[in-house]
Amino acid sequence: ADRFTADDQVAVTFLSVQVLTMAARAILDTIAEALNASLRAVDPDRDLVDEPDPLGPGWLAWDLETALRGLRNVGWTNATKLIVSALRVFDVIAWMDGKNRGLGVPGRR
Repeated sequence: ADRFTADDQVAVTFLSVQVLTMAARAILDTIAEALNASLRAVDPDRDLVDEPDPLGPGWLAWDLETALRGLRNVGWTNATKLIVSALRVFDVIAWMDGKNRGLGVPGRR
């Protein structure tokens, strides 16, 4: 989980969001270096309950989401789903594959 990929942009379409062309290009090319540096700084294993301060500007994931929302047609939902996909917090493609096969959520019985 060290960079945004085209796979992340495809994965979020399974979650009913679309990343439009200009935003996709920015994420993968134009501002990729800055976004990927921010993504690498976010630790997906951090537990929110352990955060010492209220979440807001200055918190790494907040700032990453704000940068994504600065792109045209990227709102809260698109930004958070892109981050979750890129951090591999939730494997969207595996979940959809299992769901399409009638298996439900991977890892659950």
